[in-house]
Amino acid sequence: MRISVIVILNLWTYTVNAQNITGEIELGGFMLGQYRTAVHNELGRPIKKIKTDDGWIYEFHNFKKDTSVYGLFKYPSWDTLRLFAIQINGHRYEEMHPFKGLKLGNTKEEVKSIFGDFESKQIIENPTVTVQYYKHKNYSLEIDQNNKLYGIQIFGSILGNKTRDVSPSFESFKQTLNSKNTDSLLQYLMPDIEIYVNNKVIGFWGSARKEFQRRDSELVKYLLGTELSVLTVLTNEKTKATAELRFMPENKISATATVFKFYESKVLQEIVFIPFAGKWRVYEIKFR
Repeated sequence: MRISVIVILNLWTYTVNAQNITGEIELGGFMLGQYRTAVHNELGRPIKKIKTDDGWIYEFHNFKKDTSVYGLFKYPSWDTLRLFAIQINGHRYEEMHPFKGLKLGNTKEEVKSIFGDFESKQIIENPTVTVQYYKHKNYSLEIDQNNKLYGIQIFGSILGNKTRDVSPSFESFKQTLNSKNTDSLLQYLMPDIEIYVNNKVIGFWGSARKEFQRRDSELVKYLLGTELSVLTVLTNEKTKATAELRFMPENKISATATVFKFYESKVLQEIVFIPFAGKWRVYEIKFR
């Protein structure tokens, strides 16, 4: 498969107030903001790597062994450890988690029925595709010469968006844990979440979505397990969560966090939330 790189119009996202841009942070099972190591763990070493003149790193990975579907993962110059853009290309990818209900290979008509009219377009060669850009959205779509969806890209222009809520709802988070629903949980967890327990630091090992399918996932174990987990503590201890503010000037996304302290718990110390991409998400969990 020929590999195409779209870079010309990416910078349009910086010309619009990021707070006016909405969109998605998950594509192909990965989330913007995940560690680069998670991509490597899941997909192996990149098949191609490019470092741009302005310091960005582009890494290409195969999603399918027959190389018919590949991904381009982009890491910005100011943080080459975390994902800032994801692009997936291929003629057909039935196994992919749908992007707003669509997969690679869907028709142009099906794309329009979901996304509506695009604002601008760009034709690129090798292979020839039409890139469609949507007003105030952080994603673009590619249509090939057979009028099929050939590519999707999401960009990190929404990561700094503020939340509508002044503080996170801890009760809503508890309900999400009880549901054990992957879609709901991914809406609550930071892509680079860290859990501190037993002198270990635990996060997403690979694809964020596939994490909840792994039987040996330590992240799932300490979130939802039947023994030492956040869910069991909140269910069995009935411990009170005390909300406090914390300033984190070193954090590049948000300098302010809401920390829920568990002073009466024998197991759980605190859960830290920060705003990310317009929502409050769990940034850190500390066990005693």
